[in-house]
Amino acid sequence: MNALAIAVQIFRIGKPKKKSIPTNYGICKKLKRSVWVTLSVLEDTFSVCRLAPDAGIPRWVPTKGLVSITRTAEELSIVCQSEAVPDGVRSERGFRVLKIEGPFDFSLTGILLAVIGPLGDAGISIFAVSTYDTDYVLVKKNDLTTAVSVLQASGHTFG
Repeated sequence: MNALAIAVQIFRIGKPKKKSIPTNYGICKKLKRSVWVTLSVLEDTFSVCRLAPDAGIPRWVPTKGLVSITRTAEELSIVCQSEAVPDGVRSERGFRVLKIEGPFDFSLTGILLAVIGPLGDAGISIFAVSTYDTDYVLVKKNDLTTAVSVLQASGHTFG
């Protein structure tokens, strides 16, 4: 531990905060998990695209399969199969999709946390998409094998 890290630790110990926020994302390990789900892995590779907030829906957006279009005041985000995204479009490519097999009633809690918690604990970055019936968790294709292993070790099944 370097001098700066020691000084930060001393400062944190010396000045207690009203609310402690975990810095290692280990909070998920402390939660009692009582939710186990069945997941499946979609075949295609996906991209998350960012367009201007006032952009129209491009013609290249697929009309079949998983497509998510979200508009905010800051951006238009599109999640779709990577093969549909033209070169030059601002995007993060190379995601695989874990589908949480639904549908789930809106009154249920902890469904998404039950999946992303173990992935976060394992240091696997995610991008989540929710629909009326279920949730989809995108992980980088290089993390897919580890993600599946982590989720199976957490009690989830793949069908």
